[in-house]
Amino acid sequence: MNIGYAVRVSKLIIATLAELSGFITHNAPYIPNKPSGELNGVVGTEYTYSTSTTDPQNDQISYLFDWGDGTDSGWIGPVASGISVEANHTWSKRDTYDIKVKAKDINGYESNWSESLSVTIPRNSFSKNRIFSNIFERITMVLARINKIFS
Repeated sequence: MNIGYAVRVSKLIIATLAELSGFITHNAPYIPNKPSGELNGVVGTEYTYSTSTTDPQNDQISYLFDWGDGTDSGWIGPVASGISVEANHTWSKRDTYDIKVKAKDINGYESNWSESLSVTIPRNSFSKNRIFSNIFERITMVLARINKIFS
């Protein structure tokens, strides 16, 4: 009989029975806070979003941001329980996107998804910069005409 092997198998059996009986509990991190960050944006501009949560066993936590456009941030972390994390994203199309986040502790236990944050990348073709540029061009043309009249 291999004593070392028998000891390892016995420890595994005892640990499994303890967990199944509820004597040892491993809980997933709490659901992360709703992401915070910019609510309106422009195509091609990078935006930063943040969230945090805690873990019942105070384990380190990693975060996964779902950007609502079929992409995600990949797991960010691990960081200490309760520490806020940030992730950046750039959207390539105009639409409304729902950002959500989930957490995973270092033991692999995952939380449910957070409440979603809706981010609107406007569908119209005018951004604030473009509107300002059009107004500035018109004022410049009017001033040029006035200057021509009085010259």
